[in-house]
Amino acid sequence: MTPSPSFEAEGQFGTAPQTLRVGLFGVLTARLRYGASLSPLPADALTALIEPDIRVARAWAKQRGATPTFLPSWGDFLSAEIPLSAMILPIPLRLRHDTIRACLERRIAVLCELPFAYSLKEQVALIQLAQEQNTLLMPVLPRAFDPAFREVGKIVQEGTLGELRQVRVEWSLPMAESAVLENGVDDVEEDLLLQNLLCQSVFTCQEWFGDPLTVSADVTAFRKENLRIRPKKLEENTLATLIIAHERAQVTQTVSRTRSSYPGERYLLTGTQGQLEFVARSGTHHSTAATPTITLHKGGHKEVLEEYGEYTQAMRIEEALAYFLDSLRSETPDLTLTKSMHLALNAVHGAYLSTVGSNKVSLPLHRAPSFESFFRRFETTKHLS
Repeated sequence: MTPSPSFEAEGQFGTAPQTLRVGLFGVLTARLRYGASLSPLPADALTALIEPDIRVARAWAKQRGATPTFLPSWGDFLSAEIPLSAMILPIPLRLRHDTIRACLERRIAVLCELPFAYSLKEQVALIQLAQEQNTLLMPVLPRAFDPAFREVGKIVQEGTLGELRQVRVEWSLPMAESAVLENGVDDVEEDLLLQNLLCQSVFTCQEWFGDPLTVSADVTAFRKENLRIRPKKLEENTLATLIIAHERAQVTQTVSRTRSSYPGERYLLTGTQGQLEFVARSGTHHSTAATPTITLHKGGHKEVLEEYGEYTQAMRIEEALAYFLDSLRSETPDLTLTKSMHLALNAVHGAYLSTVGSNKVSLPLHRAPSFESFFRRFETTKHLS
């Protein structure tokens, strides 16, 4: 049985530290993935850098004008007992559960990519520990801070499209590996990338259409014939199809691999009074738009509602980090993102179970299998200590 975490006592969170003292575990990964998006973090708040290659950590700290303590491993950090307000964790999935738990036990707030653990049961335990410790645990959900995504949510709430009949979400991933690092995956591991993208996508649809209620899915990697076989080469194909019934709409999500040089992300909302096309990112065939575009098709007319300048993943991360730092200063940090992320992971794990059982799965799940052995079956990445 998977217990659902209680989010009723959100007001009890927040110890509002007088001075921010922030640590970062995985400097090299943070530099590659986040780049300049760490700019909201004040140099004098950067207190501890954990990185096996100390030279990389020193060079980055010098560039930032920071004078932190440098530590080669997580074990060294724990032994040093350095007091911190928060820890940023751009680390592999296999390290997240134990690292997050150690932080929460020391009342160190955490910003970490999703998911927090391989199983829902472990993730629930971490969320409950965060509540018990009055400590903020926040997932990295960049699209929550993107103005284009917020505008689509506003249009949906205003009822511009009437009653929603059909919603399609289409992701296209390039054959190359350019979409890996920016989406929170360290290893060149398609399965983990797919899980991250699906969590992000389901989270977005939750914000627009309400909680997921059921899921039917076909996730290629979870088919019986593919569980223990690594593809010899990348090919154009559909990686996953999910049909999710939300409270206010049914959403069909597809993730495909294409020969495009760039990833694509498109949302098509069809209602009784019109159709809305949101191209968040151009792929090969979705659109010629170079920037995010929201287009309304209504009564035979086409109207471009909004065109946005390029809003990069780094810019989204910067907004997420700024929100995290503001939450640390607040007496009542918001756990809304944590709750939404947990529900999204429920739907994604439900998609795995639906593929294996060839059936529709009700949400939230009442059993919580761990998929650790699946995600680590082809593991090759070196272990950070």
